[in-house]
Amino acid sequence: MNFDIQDTRRFGSQAFQALQYVVVGLIAILTATWLPHYLTWPLWPDAHAYASLAIGWDQGIEPYRDVATFNFPGQIYLFWILGKIFGWGVTWPFYAADAALIAIVGAFMIVWSRRVFGERLSGLIGLLALAVVLLDLDISQAGQRDWHSTAFVMISLMVLQCGQSRFRFVWSAVFFAAGFVFRPHVVLFGPAIIAAIALEKYDPKQRALKPFVSTCILWGFVFAACLVAGFLPLISHGLFGAFLDDLKIARHGGSYAAMTLKTALVLFLAKFVMREYLLMIVATLTLAFRSGRNSTRVVLPWTVALIFALAYQSVHPISHDYLMLPMKTIYAVNLAILAALVRESLGRETLQAAGISAAVVLLAMNKWPDECSPQAALRSTRAFLTGSGDVDVPHGARRYFQPGEVDVSERRSGYPWADYVATIEYLKAKTTPHTYVAGAFKRMPFPSLNGPTGRPSPWPGEGGTTFLLVLGLEKEERFIKALLNAPEDTVVVWVPGERAEADRVNFERLDRTIAENFAPEASFGIFQIYRRIPAGKKNP
Repeated sequence: MNFDIQDTRRFGSQAFQALQYVVVGLIAILTATWLPHYLTWPLWPDAHAYASLAIGWDQGIEPYRDVATFNFPGQIYLFWILGKIFGWGVTWPFYAADAALIAIVGAFMIVWSRRVFGERLSGLIGLLALAVVLLDLDISQAGQRDWHSTAFVMISLMVLQCGQSRFRFVWSAVFFAAGFVFRPHVVLFGPAIIAAIALEKYDPKQRALKPFVSTCILWGFVFAACLVAGFLPLISHGLFGAFLDDLKIARHGGSYAAMTLKTALVLFLAKFVMREYLLMIVATLTLAFRSGRNSTRVVLPWTVALIFALAYQSVHPISHDYLMLPMKTIYAVNLAILAALVRESLGRETLQAAGISAAVVLLAMNKWPDECSPQAALRSTRAFLTGSGDVDVPHGARRYFQPGEVDVSERRSGYPWADYVATIEYLKAKTTPHTYVAGAFKRMPFPSLNGPTGRPSPWPGEGGTTFLLVLGLEKEERFIKALLNAPEDTVVVWVPGERAEADRVNFERLDRTIAENFAPEASFGIFQIYRRIPAGKKNP
């Protein structure tokens, strides 16, 4: 049977329409099996540190001055805003905000695809790839500021490439500045922005630099103004100088930093062993150069962004797995570009193009994300509808909390989930919003107390005793003084006799200070709650 060209195009168009339904369906299924239980996860120590700082700041305990922290304030602002809107002592708004950011980036990706490529399918494929990356993360990586900062950069670059309005350059700078307030590492993506502006404003035939230079000046001016606005809360409270001083804690060569030039170079070059990134760069550039300047205008900035994303982990003072997120999320946009270029080069409505596009969908959906669990989603939904608590360990925390008893003599035994939940409920019921709550733990992940209860912390370093794990026992003296100077309405939650995960948190003097100045009040499994003894008295 022979088909004419019109029939082939009709079948190709139908195939693309069907493929779009498949991608939308996959995104919906992934979301439905992830979001209901995602909102129930406990806070990882990183997020808990910023929640605690926001709670303290709301009660007059100022970050950078009263509490040492060497991170940028973006997530402190986020937790403060969420606390003011939804109240203190709840954690689901943070995860809801993170899910909303994923949705917003996805919406921008679809609009960007429609305006740049004339179709939505490529943007949907990019969103599917983004979902597979982010819905695969457990509590140790989900909601990390490296993803949040990169999300704003992605929006910044997409906005810049959409439409003809001059205001897109203004909005691009606004979003880029928002990313910087979360992480300064986003400066790595500056060359991608410059490349995008150059391809928009510089005409190689006329060789006129003025439009390019004037646009860069406009972008830079708006970026600088937004940076001032972003740090205005610190400036208005006289904290900007303390912020700059605290940044020295994380300087290269300091006690926190473990990155050397050799390690940084090895980490960067190792990324090219991950063949998909190198192949992506080669494939998109080849197809773009064959298609002409319009395609190159879109592709080249994202290629530059991907190359610099490969170096993201190398510029950080210490290597963490979540530092790979910028590379993985920007790769998702490049995958959307690949889908569009394939469709363009093979013919927009051909069956061949539809077949290759389906293969790109398989690249996007290269695995079932670990944290997409129909069982966990149903369990959380049932618990919410019936008003009963879910007694099982949340899906994303399974590696770090135990369903039963633990051996505190082991270095990495984790903590019992039921005991932790009971401790949180007790603190909410038996303390006031102004009670200082100090968690004195020695094994990761240090259970979060302040964020889930909405109580301030007396500790002088971000994340409480996590600060000692990071920087060592030379900071222990400040923690001892903080306890001795704490008001009577202070409780300590700890596990007496637990074995430290590392010698850096084997704080025997701090343990003695707790035992001598605090008295037992309640216990839940291994968790012991001690309350401050009135000044002038000590335990015998």
